Amino acid sequence: MTEHNFNTHARHLLAVAGLPVQAVIHERALHSEHFGDAEISFRVGPMHVRFDRDRGQEFVDVCPASIPGEYFQFGDLELAMGWKTVDEECSKSAPEPLSSIVDRLRAHYPQIQDAFSSTRARDTVAKLSQASRQRGAAFVDHLRRIAEKTPKE
Repeated sequence: MTEHNFNTHARHLLAVAGLPVQAVIHERALHSEHFGDAEISFRVGPMHVRFDRDRGQEFVDVCPASIPGEYFQFGDLELAMGWKTVDEECSKSAPEPLSSIVDRLRAHYPQIQDAFSSTRARDTVAKLSQASRQRGAAFVDHLRRIAEKTPKE
């Protein structure tokens, strides 16, 4: 998928999901020699949603529109909201298809809208930060367990 197609694909996914896209905030596409990296961010209701392709892997990140800047992986939002466990998030062997993430974004949109409202955004960011730290620590523990099982030469 070319850089242009990636950003067009992100637009299409949000449109098909029927989410209230208000604006494109940022769009960046690098040339093929940069692995086709691309990024596009949208204002969707009370949040910013960023689609990112980095070294051929695709991700969805979110942040409250009232506190822009620090994006969190969609998986961190699922942890913070109690929709997934740390074990479920860390058991993934590869990034999920963007369409699957957008489907869950649409399904949980009412709860996300409430969590990212201007009155609850700061609390939600604190929960997202904690979820991100938990996921990171669990991932390091997972790698440590794998390293301990690997025979030494």
